[in-house]
Amino acid sequence: MRRWVVTVVLSLFMAANFADKAAFGLAAVPIMREMHLSSTTFGLLGSSFFLLFALSAVAVGRLGDRVSTTWLLPAMAIVWSAAQLPLLAPVGLAAFFGCRILLGAGEGPALPVALHAAYARFPDAQRPLVTAVVEAGVPLGSALAALAVTRMIATSGWHVAFAVLGIVSLVWACAWPLCARWSPEPRIERAARAADVPVRVLIGNRTILGVMAAGFGGYWVSALAVVWLPSYLQVSAGLTEIAVGTVLTVAWLVQIPLFLAVGWFSGYLTGRGASSNVARAGLATAGLAVGGAAMLGLGWATSAPVSIVLTALCLSSTVVVVTLLPPIVAEVAPDAQRSTGLGVCLAVASLGGVLGPLTFGRLIDAAGGGTGGYRAAFLASGALVVVVTLVAQALMRPREDAERIRQLTASAP
Repeated sequence: MRRWVVTVVLSLFMAANFADKAAFGLAAVPIMREMHLSSTTFGLLGSSFFLLFALSAVAVGRLGDRVSTTWLLPAMAIVWSAAQLPLLAPVGLAAFFGCRILLGAGEGPALPVALHAAYARFPDAQRPLVTAVVEAGVPLGSALAALAVTRMIATSGWHVAFAVLGIVSLVWACAWPLCARWSPEPRIERAARAADVPVRVLIGNRTILGVMAAGFGGYWVSALAVVWLPSYLQVSAGLTEIAVGTVLTVAWLVQIPLFLAVGWFSGYLTGRGASSNVARAGLATAGLAVGGAAMLGLGWATSAPVSIVLTALCLSSTVVVVTLLPPIVAEVAPDAQRSTGLGVCLAVASLGGVLGPLTFGRLIDAAGGGTGGYRAAFLASGALVVVVTLVAQALMRPREDAERIRQLTASAP
């Protein structure tokens, strides 16, 4: 029971994490209006969040194999707060870039380290459901942001909304050490660390490469959903800020049971004898394919109801991807290198978050802006995601590669 309480608290950690991310997209229109930004500049500002995201995910991910998450996780939450609170005052573009870069550096390792903390307390068979519970915080945070942040923006301005999120991170940082001590993190024995495989062997594994490819596509969809879908629903679908907040709140709240359903269903398939090639890798690529198809559909959508449905499909497709890819990494990587594997995979996958918003903004401007610009950007993005899905499906073979890694660790001196 204590393990599950810790898992729920980690879910709240991810809720705060994604509330920060969602707030930027929800405040897109007032930020662009106040700071007189073009679509390209705003896209660059959105992409700057990921400038140190990958490097931080790798560095802190490796640190997570050596340092207790009891102190590592709250340190990250304090960095989030330090990046948000300065935005309470009016800032210039350069300062805004600095805050976004710092926030990305602090949030880059959030998911791998949080999952590492949870996985250490559960066996492999339960990890898809554990992942689902932890990552259910993603739509929870996004929904709360859509519900509360849009109203704060409308009544008090986007500066106040960002500062409130910084205070929320501080509160979590104070609560986590007490919770972690209540259910201590198991230690990895020295003998297990001695059997580490070289990092180049781990990240060169075909399944890990497939996870990186699928993660890249998932981050592309997720980043566009956070940065550009809110403004798309206002510009092309004609919805108001409050209406967009309501639509996204409903879409994100629906994801919470969807996370749990995906985690349970993957475990159910495994219990019925299906290999992880099907129960994890196959389901993940199927979800990513749905996201690509939905983006292609948004390129041709001509009515608000259709746009809303396709937006929900984009958001929901990422649920399947992010629920099932981390257990694949944990299955293949040795326990003593689990945090490293998760961090490296997230770092490469996050390149989709770096390139997606910037590329999307440039495509909008290149196509003349407005509805036509969004159409061209969605069609190009959807085609890219479909191609990435096919590559990932061809590479991922977690059952065979997990056995290969186990043989390597067993033969280590």
